[in-house]
Amino acid sequence: MDKIGTTPVFETEEEKVAAFKKMKNEASKRMLARKAEALAKLISLAEKHGTAEEKAAAKYLSGGRQIGVNKNEVIEYIRTNGSVSEDDIFLKFKKGRAEMKRLMKDNPELGFKEGNYYL
Repeated sequence: MDKIGTTPVFETEEEKVAAFKKMKNEASKRMLARKAEALAKLISLAEKHGTAEEKAAAKYLSGGRQIGVNKNEVIEYIRTNGSVSEDDIFLKFKKGRAEMKRLMKDNPELGFKEGNYYL
């Protein structure tokens, strides 16, 4: 890479694309760092001076315990109902494919075939 004045001049298109990606990646990292810092300030302020609702939101944003469905409930539901469609699981437990993949990995007896989970 050469420079004419302050403008970089690249020999190939690949160098130009690589330099642009590097510059974009660095800018993205700076933006995410500023966002994390601002969020930390807002959480701190809400925890100190906020209303009950704002404190609950701050706890949620800071990664506080989030209430969810016990994984055993999903397994028991499938066990009692036999073959259960993934739509039924999502509607009843709000568990998508990613969560169910993790559940299947933890429970090898749980299987998936033709859109249905089974034991």
